[in-house]
Amino acid sequence: PAPPAPPEPGTPQPTPGPAAGSHHRAPRRASRSAPAGASWDVVLPLRSGADDVAPLVCVHPAVGLSWSYAGLLPHLDPSVPVMGLQARGIATPAPEPASLGEMARDYVNVVRSEFPSGPYRLLGWSLGGLLAHAMAVEFEKLGEDVDLIVLDAYPIPADMPRTEMTVAALVRDFVPLDAEVPDDLDVEGAIELIRGVGGPTAHLDADRMRRLHARYRLFVDLGHAHTPDRFGGDLQVFSASVTSVTSSGADTGLGPWAWRPHVAGSITDTPVDVAHNAMGSAEALAVVARRLGGFRSATVGTR
Repeated sequence: PAPPAPPEPGTPQPTPGPAAGSHHRAPRRASRSAPAGASWDVVLPLRSGADDVAPLVCVHPAVGLSWSYAGLLPHLDPSVPVMGLQARGIATPAPEPASLGEMARDYVNVVRSEFPSGPYRLLGWSLGGLLAHAMAVEFEKLGEDVDLIVLDAYPIPADMPRTEMTVAALVRDFVPLDAEVPDDLDVEGAIELIRGVGGPTAHLDADRMRRLHARYRLFVDLGHAHTPDRFGGDLQVFSASVTSVTSSGADTGLGPWAWRPHVAGSITDTPVDVAHNAMGSAEALAVVARRLGGFRSATVGTR
């Protein structure tokens, strides 16, 4: 049977299942293969994995999609369940979220519909790192055990000027096209270019691409407006060591220690020899996956 629809945005709800104090995660919902259209759904099932292993939940960057996280799979223990979280409002129209906090609470409910209790491993690149941190705070309020991993993601100072990538830069960095991309490309031009080139991206729906770009611009605004709360656990950072004009830390001095006011536990940093926008590449994700190592048992406190 088809899975139930994910909950609407709201406060994470208690999970029925094990008795209070139980250290074992409730059984996962039955594994399912990706249905038609799943590449745009809020839940992107990347690998089912084993029921007794903590899931790795990968949160989308500002472009709203988690397709690139498939690059982790060849380098992770095959028993690790891996799911991507993707933005609402791309596959179909949806109300705009008012904040990253609202999105994080929604995503916590989505994760708990797939994996009713922890422990959880949350990973996010760029804006996805801010969302993963906010989700970790919400999970902690619910008494769940969380590992937090961010890929070149940092809190944005209130006085930092708002910047966003051009349509041309978005296409070059996130759409696999074997074509020249003009600098003055707009959304309609991008749709025409992608359809004209054909290949693996020719199926991209024009309305979804328009919604994706609108969500990207919204998420840039929400990222700048976001002030992170304090997470009581540890933080593992993978920082981009190659600076570029689009790197989140290139001109601001941002780095892993910008998280210090927002993380009570330890902060560790692993530099990756790529620029910010290449942190979702196969090369960078191979480094991340190998550093993460094997699996974490779904029994709290064990690895």
